[in-house]
Amino acid sequence: MFVNLVVLDVQGWHNFGDEDLLQICTSKMFFLLYLSIRSTRVSKLPPEINELYSLRVLDASYTQVTELPFGDSDATNLHSLDIRGTLIRQQISKQIRGLQVSLHELLLGEGMINSVETATSMPHDMHRFRWLKTLATIDLGEQPASFVSALGDLPNLRVLAITWSFHQSCDRDYCESLLSSIKRWEDLRSLTVHCGLGCSMEFLGSLLSGRRPRNLEKFKVTVGRFAGVPLWFPRPVHLCFVQITRCKLEAHDLDILRDLPKLECLVLGLDFIPKEAIVIQNEGFRELQRLSIECPVPWLTFESGAMPMLTYLQLEFNASPTSQGCFPTGISNLRRLAKVALWYNVRYANSSSVKRTVGAVREEVAKCRNATQMVSLFINGAEQDDVQAVVEETESATGAPSGTGAGAQDDVIEVDEITEE
Repeated sequence: MFVNLVVLDVQGWHNFGDEDLLQICTSKMFFLLYLSIRSTRVSKLPPEINELYSLRVLDASYTQVTELPFGDSDATNLHSLDIRGTLIRQQISKQIRGLQVSLHELLLGEGMINSVETATSMPHDMHRFRWLKTLATIDLGEQPASFVSALGDLPNLRVLAITWSFHQSCDRDYCESLLSSIKRWEDLRSLTVHCGLGCSMEFLGSLLSGRRPRNLEKFKVTVGRFAGVPLWFPRPVHLCFVQITRCKLEAHDLDILRDLPKLECLVLGLDFIPKEAIVIQNEGFRELQRLSIECPVPWLTFESGAMPMLTYLQLEFNASPTSQGCFPTGISNLRRLAKVALWYNVRYANSSSVKRTVGAVREEVAKCRNATQMVSLFINGAEQDDVQAVVEETESATGAPSGTGAGAQDDVIEVDEITEE
């Protein structure tokens, strides 16, 4: 065996199983720092893994492992443990008790991209892991309010992802406990809250008073709704990623978002049908590079000079009864735009509102290409080469000179990529 190995990555090796892992653990690999058995046939982590004295990172995600052998005080000094996508659900704290001093990163569940059912519940003594900097994703749905409050005793947290149920959003004790913990995480960089259906997250607006994470860079709330953009948003000047869903959108809400000095990615859900166009003016949003809007009707107007750094625009919409003029305009004013992605349920492809939106965006992309600005258009993930036909029709009607007409790039951005770091 290679006893001097520092990094060993067997991710995806389908023939790699329990016997192979045991051989590695007993081969005196004293210098091994990184071990990944992700997506292999391994179903058991042997106690001998603690003999890898230098091991700092273990990725056992998406394996059949059901237990962890780190319950003793003399366990290996792991800094990072990834057990996402495994069947480990209960008594985790007892199984990793030996890592209380060393563990900095603990990844659980499946990242909460598709389903809150994949989160992992945690025991009450989780606060003993005081050196944790990353904890994701834990299910708070069955935990008492006292546990939520005790999470605030993890003073070094930088990244946290949790689930939050409807009944918790309606319970004052739970809301106050979460607020209390957030205010104590003064160095928090990333907060992700995956909510149950119907959750109102307005209580987070109370962060306006007292302490709050001043270095927050990412704030992501899925499914849960806000009546307004939290007024404390301008306070963390480092905020560069925001994902929230609004029940209405007032002018001052846009003012708050546009004035965030370092905002690079905005994922904005609009849970209503606009009564008038949402106008994006040429002020603010100076650093915004990616914008995703989910709205029944994306009635947006981009003024000349708006969002000067924007390169990616995603619109997710559905079939809704609207008047004739309710569609996006001014996309051609986004001078650095490189990609536009439209997403809708194919069952509504023949809806008049869907057709109007798609047609309007095609025309805007055609204008960009006429101006020699290369913009790729994707509809439900498929590249649209026929945009050139719209360009030619526009040229014949206006006499405009031909653009470059080059094809789109191959690196299609999937619908949920914009919502992840």
